[in-house]
Amino acid sequence: MDAERWQKIERVFHAALQAEPSRRAAVLEESCAGDESLRREVESLLAHHKKAETFIETPAFATAKPSPGSKHLPSTLGGAAPFAAGTVMAQYRLLEEIGAGGMGIVYKAEDTKLGRLVALKFLPEPLAADVSALERFQHEARAASALNHPNICTIYDIEEYQGHTFIAMEYLDGRSLKDHILGRTLGRDEISRLGIQIAEALSAAHSKGVVHRDVKPGNIVVTASGPVKVLDFGLAKLIGSQGGSAPTKSLTETHSVTGTLPYMSPEQLRGREVDARTDIYAAGVVLYEMSTGRLPFTAEISPQLIDDILNSPPPLPRQVNPKISPKLEEIILKCLEKDPEDRYQTAKEIGVDLRRMTAPSSASQRLVAIRPKRFGATAGFLWAAIPILALAILMIGSGYLRTTFFNPVRSIAVLPFADESKDASSEYIGDGITEGVINRLSEIPSLRITSRTSVFRFKGKQTDALTAGKTLNVQLLLTGRIAHQADVLTLSAELVKVEDGSQIWGHQFRYSMSDLSRAQDDLAAAVSDKLQLRLNSAEGTRLTKRVTDNSEAYQLYLQARYHLNQRTGSGLRKSIEFFQQATEKDPNFALAYAGLADAYNLSNVLGLQAPRESSPEAKDCSRYSPTQSR
Repeated sequence: MDAERWQKIERVFHAALQAEPSRRAAVLEESCAGDESLRREVESLLAHHKKAETFIETPAFATAKPSPGSKHLPSTLGGAAPFAAGTVMAQYRLLEEIGAGGMGIVYKAEDTKLGRLVALKFLPEPLAADVSALERFQHEARAASALNHPNICTIYDIEEYQGHTFIAMEYLDGRSLKDHILGRTLGRDEISRLGIQIAEALSAAHSKGVVHRDVKPGNIVVTASGPVKVLDFGLAKLIGSQGGSAPTKSLTETHSVTGTLPYMSPEQLRGREVDARTDIYAAGVVLYEMSTGRLPFTAEISPQLIDDILNSPPPLPRQVNPKISPKLEEIILKCLEKDPEDRYQTAKEIGVDLRRMTAPSSASQRLVAIRPKRFGATAGFLWAAIPILALAILMIGSGYLRTTFFNPVRSIAVLPFADESKDASSEYIGDGITEGVINRLSEIPSLRITSRTSVFRFKGKQTDALTAGKTLNVQLLLTGRIAHQADVLTLSAELVKVEDGSQIWGHQFRYSMSDLSRAQDDLAAAVSDKLQLRLNSAEGTRLTKRVTDNSEAYQLYLQARYHLNQRTGSGLRKSIEFFQQATEKDPNFALAYAGLADAYNLSNVLGLQAPRESSPEAKDCSRYSPTQSR
């Protein structure tokens, strides 16, 4: 397969990947234009994409456990023979496969010499025989191994085993920025923190003459220890170094189009020579996505998407998310300028402006500094009071005092979330999120929240929202729908005014099942923000603190609550089993202990267990207060 053919496959693959699943067939039909061989190649990559993204997007943080009793590590790409677990290649012992995609298979391994975990990336066999693909693979290793920066994934080595070339790289504990965002908007400070680190990584690479050319959330890891790591310099191009040496000839000097379509700069799409400013454009797309939860250009058909990137201005970020500050919008739009000359000229400039955006204002310091001392103590007092008076005026103008001291008591009911997937096995998810949001909102003193018992009588009933709201005697209704597909949960929520049925807020969230516990927190926080409810520090902490960081424990807890609420003998027995499993997964999960106490006590009431058997257990579990987990 020649390089031009492979690049075409990549372009169509990424166009199909960005489209909604229901639209992919239409995208393939238009993009392949009767080329059945091309379509088969792309469909094969899409099928394998269920386990991973492209290239090394899941190199060191999403482990895929081998099936029990398996003698070999699983193979996710057709034609790529699996290696036996425990195989030693050079100084590396294979442990498990952790990622696979169109341009590589990645294994978790142990460096037997240095006693550390590493990630090994191999080309799949069909591509390993392709000279151009092999050169590109080796080029990745050479370019990235020259980079040594805390925000760049470190390349350790390049080796060969039985004709299979691989690179050894840093093993990262974390998740991709793509999974971290998942359709939600991040706060200003978090955007600044992540954006600064991305900018510093790119600045370090650019200073060494390396242009990434495929900056996107899937190639950025938010590590568990804190630092952001930029991955995958497989599309990178060496440009002239600052030392004046001749630039290294790259595989992309034919000006071919490579990259991931929605993040590609206009000059990159036109196949022109690119420099560091193409990464700056892509960084702007990433900042836009973190700020709004969506891409600046979202057309599903690749020709239309390309035309939008080349010719259309992006929707203003503050039109998508009014909470974005003018300064952040300015930074994003400067990155997204069509003409490279109009963008930031260096990644370092992005980091500088992001730091300034979140730096404390020095206005009050300047006012105090110019205070005239010669007018005496009275004048000095008045000058010192100016910053305080100015702040008070701003607070009154912004409505802060009105919402803080004169918050009207609002009443709200959270109706049970409907499960659009119609999957009975996942019914517990919608019920659990509903109950979790109710519990979270009940932490807000100025908000009267209707109890779970009252709202769940409307579950599964085709009741008009206005009728339900009036029956429950509330001013506002929070309604929602969930759709569960593979490992992704989509949650759509709306805040409705009961008085006239108008929608005053709506948003769609997407979560991986491993991050499900974030749903109730995000939704409760979004409602609080929309209603401009001001909380003291303790209330704010309780509202945002996650009940557990263990995703398995949280899902077990949701299933336990679901069965407990059935109030049947079999349901109680199942709930006790699930609560116990949840506490085993997370021994500090206070809500699970409290739920277990409820289950034991209810068992006594229903006479399912002798009191002498279950009462001590209930008493022991009840020592854990739910507030311990908040």
